[in-house]
Amino acid sequence: FRLNDCAVKFSQKRCGAILTCNSEIAQATRKKNPNLTKKIKLSPIGTHVTDSPACFAKASKTTKIICCAPMKHQTYGVGTLISAIKILIDKGIELELIISSIGPDENAFRKQVHQLKLESHIHFTPRIRDMLAISDSYKAIFKDTDIYVQPWPAKFWQPELLEAMSVGNAVVIAEGLTNDLIIKDKTAALFPYKNKKVLAQTIENLITNKQSAIDLATGAQNHLRKHFKASKMITSHVTQYKNALAANQKFI
Repeated sequence: FRLNDCAVKFSQKRCGAILTCNSEIAQATRKKNPNLTKKIKLSPIGTHVTDSPACFAKASKTTKIICCAPMKHQTYGVGTLISAIKILIDKGIELELIISSIGPDENAFRKQVHQLKLESHIHFTPRIRDMLAISDSYKAIFKDTDIYVQPWPAKFWQPELLEAMSVGNAVVIAEGLTNDLIIKDKTAALFPYKNKKVLAQTIENLITNKQSAIDLATGAQNHLRKHFKASKMITSHVTQYKNALAANQKFI
């Protein structure tokens, strides 16, 4: 969704409030509708946060990693991640990567996995959002995961990122992303986009220093509790609706 392509026009008199889910959209909306600046409100999407992080909560030698990037050419970093996993496997690090996604280049990535002899370490599944439609179902999958990797600087909202953070996965993400969820070294570990060696090193650091991974996951959960709780979202929506209704009562 691109705001500049949106044909919707907001009436200065009839529009009580415009609720945006992140600060980037809020900023873009204010730029496009300067006369409505005071009515543009930030109301982040909320979720439920588990009591403790899932990251390395289970005593297992095999680290579980998940990636939900689209399998479409090299823009989304899937090939970079596969190459990074090869580096780690060659170092003797035990891990399993789930690529939960779809895309026109799936066969090319499967071929890459085959050529690198990684079939026993990398597995492909359908997209989570196609299999499961509700937040709690997302959480059930991510609770069995240690590290969530987003190998490209996504421009659009990724519900998987929010839910991975909510259960306490350690998040590794490509630099260049403007996102209210991402705070370097507090809620996520960042690496240069398309740099397989640094990506591999970033993942390795989390695996070899599990406490740092747990601290990162805990930091993300604390950030969500402060700014992205479902109860806060509901309260915010109700408050904004009542305020907008009161301000525009004569038009109803």
